[in-house]
Formats: sequence, C-alpha cells, structure tokens
Amino acid sequence: MRAALVREIGASGAFDADPVWREAYGLWGREGRPQRERYGLTVDAEGDRAWLDDPGGPHVWPVPAA
Repeated sequence: MRAALVREIGASGAFDADPVWREAYGLWGREGRPQRERYGLTVDAEGDRAWLDDPGGPHVWPVPAA
C-alpha cells in the first residue's frame, strides 16, 4: 500500500517540482525502501531530529520547531 502511494505521488510529478521530495524519494529507493520501523525521532537538549537506522548515522534531519 505505501509503496503504491509513493509510486502514485511520483507519477503525479510532485517529486519533479520539489528537489527535497526528489532527494527523499531517491534516498528511500537507495536504502531499500525502508519501512517505518527503521525511522526514529530523537528529542533532547541538542534539538529534535528524525533519522533513518541510527541517530548518529548519515541520514539525520533536523525537525523544525512548530
């Protein structure tokens, strides 16, 4: 279901219009289409961040404050 949704969004051209989405989709594919269990969120004094596989790994993104 999720993979079908991602393919559908990609087919709509949404990824072409936004380089952030294009990069996110590319990373998702390169990393073997990770399921949600591989993602995490860390909230501490250093700030909030989302990550893939390891909070100290190469795929870490800051979460903007609301």
